[in-house]
Amino acid sequence: MRRPWLIRTPDGDFEARVAHLGASPADRTASDRASAWFSADFSLANGEPDALSSVQELRRVVTGSQGSFLGDREDVFAIAELRRWLEQAWRTGRVVFTPIARPVIRVLRSAAPAVEFAPPPASTDSSAPTYFEVRFVDEIGEAIAGLEVIITTEGKGNPVTTDGDGVARLDGVTSSFANVRVASISKLGEIVEPRWSTVRAGDPPTAAHLTRATLATLPSGIALESEQQHLVVIEPRRGKLFMELWDKAGRVRHVGCRYRISGPTSFDGETDENGRLLHEDVPPGDYELTLTVEVELAGEVTSNDYQSPAVVLDGTEAEPHIRRLGVVPRVIMARVRGLLFDLNKSFLLPSAIPALRRIRDVYATNNPSELLIVGHTDTSGEPNINDPLSVERADTVAAFLKDDVDPWLAWYGQGKPVSKRWGATEDLMMIQAMADYGTKPADLDPVSWFQKRHNNKPESHRQPMSSLKEDGILGPSTRRQLVSDYMGLDGATLGTENGLDIRITTHGCGENFPVDDTGTQLDSAPADDRRDQLDRRVELFFFDSEFGIVPPPPGKNSRAGSTAYPEWRKRAEQEHFFDVLDPMRLLRLRVLVQGEVHASAAYRLFIDGQLIGAGETNEDGYLVLPVPVDASEALLELPAVGLRRTVSLVASEGFPSVDTLEGQRTRLHQLGLYVGPLTGDADAAFSDAVERFRAERSLGPGTELDSAAQQELAATYGS
Repeated sequence: MRRPWLIRTPDGDFEARVAHLGASPADRTASDRASAWFSADFSLANGEPDALSSVQELRRVVTGSQGSFLGDREDVFAIAELRRWLEQAWRTGRVVFTPIARPVIRVLRSAAPAVEFAPPPASTDSSAPTYFEVRFVDEIGEAIAGLEVIITTEGKGNPVTTDGDGVARLDGVTSSFANVRVASISKLGEIVEPRWSTVRAGDPPTAAHLTRATLATLPSGIALESEQQHLVVIEPRRGKLFMELWDKAGRVRHVGCRYRISGPTSFDGETDENGRLLHEDVPPGDYELTLTVEVELAGEVTSNDYQSPAVVLDGTEAEPHIRRLGVVPRVIMARVRGLLFDLNKSFLLPSAIPALRRIRDVYATNNPSELLIVGHTDTSGEPNINDPLSVERADTVAAFLKDDVDPWLAWYGQGKPVSKRWGATEDLMMIQAMADYGTKPADLDPVSWFQKRHNNKPESHRQPMSSLKEDGILGPSTRRQLVSDYMGLDGATLGTENGLDIRITTHGCGENFPVDDTGTQLDSAPADDRRDQLDRRVELFFFDSEFGIVPPPPGKNSRAGSTAYPEWRKRAEQEHFFDVLDPMRLLRLRVLVQGEVHASAAYRLFIDGQLIGAGETNEDGYLVLPVPVDASEALLELPAVGLRRTVSLVASEGFPSVDTLEGQRTRLHQLGLYVGPLTGDADAAFSDAVERFRAERSLGPGTELDSAAQQELAATYGS
């Protein structure tokens, strides 16, 4: 034992001695008293000034530290640090407390500190030299050799390198305590991290003096006692494998897919309902994920394996690591419902454009893809007419989406059947669809207005035609410009120049797949020869570009009983409904002069006092023009015969039903077959009109309208 110090506390006086370096643990504790240490600790906790000063001086002697305690009784952190040191020194035998039995004079707190101790040993103390030793190993006890560490004692840092057993030793020192730190954590990582790339067998090492740490938690200083080897175990920091798996386009989660993970440890399992996998308490290292994705193509299931690195995340990480790999057959269907096409026509009506404008968002979320545009007809007409018509509708929509003018201009040509050919009606609808058509002066015809409108644009906006002749004639240049402007109303062009890699295929289903009255489900019992705007539709199917259209289209048309179209609908993961707004209605007028069809007759049509159309009736004496929903009156002029006729307009939903006498009379009257009162009981004129109608429509002789005749009358009239 070294010379004692006298420490006085309110609870008694004690001798405090520093144990000799060569003493055994038993010798060090022979005269120790737990109550003495407890009393000293209690005095420190309560900020007794003499206890604070005495223990601080004792610490300086034991550790060789040149620092001093400032004596601030309010510095709770400094006091706590002094208490921890005193307890460690007492428990390790470096400081021994012995109560003094003889009476002493108690020092009041208000008096000056009465600390009595012998002077500290001089720096020339001839104590026997000692040593410090530390050993570094990994988690299974393998030595960490060649690691530079710094052992600090008596205020001096001494670099030492671990030997082949992982031991670093500092000899020839006289201090009782020291600390050690690793010179470079990154260098330590270079030694141990390669070991963790594989699984190794071994038991965790143990020792009396032991510190376990990871590279991230290794202390900046580890306390050492002289002549006692301290074992430092460097362990891998365990984390977790937490992944969320999507297809490479980031659109489909890999749900319920089998996987295996190889690396220092192996795992396997199946992804959950969110496409996730989770494994915790995972040692570090390089891991690889193999994901098995099963896809069904043409009725056969095939399996494809995809590999990706798997990163070990920190155990506290809350968010999964996102991985995109593999492809799956995916179908998204965009369905446009409402007034898209007129009867037996492929022209895309203005009412469809707002819906097509909203489809732009679907392009962006399904790029790249294979786009299949499927056209349909209602069940009126024969299959040999409806099959090609459905393809023509799909082709028309495809050209519109691509802003391809030439296929549309071809519909004005002489090579098209007269019944399908486009003309003044389509031109007028396109002009009226312009957003600023409401600014047209009442005395200016629509074509002249469009030509003037184009020429008033800035030169940079006059494409494709730099200027138009303002003659009121819809010639080739004006029509090309009109079609181009009309196609631009949706605000998007499907093409690579806009960053869209969407390849288009068109297909027609004819009348073979009509929908029910909701426009969403296929009709399980469709009526034949029924005119229905919901069936005159197109659908857009977006397929994954790598798999293409699955199953492939059976030619240009799907016949009755074909399985491809129902399968496309079945595979669709998402359905987007785009209901067609109906800002315009179609007005059909048939011109009969003295009961005879007035074909190819020049006309002018005014709606609520404004000229909206001029042209010629078709071969059946009909003219068909779009009019505003709220239109109330139409004035038809036929200059060649000097006819001016004003009619009141009623929306179809407010029109009398065809199964009422008023509804039948009104329809027959508008068709030019009945002349007489629209109300009251049936008369001879009505019977004659019915007989004539039945004869015209090949319904057999008779003067009554049975259910079949009523249906034909509604179809002929248009509602």
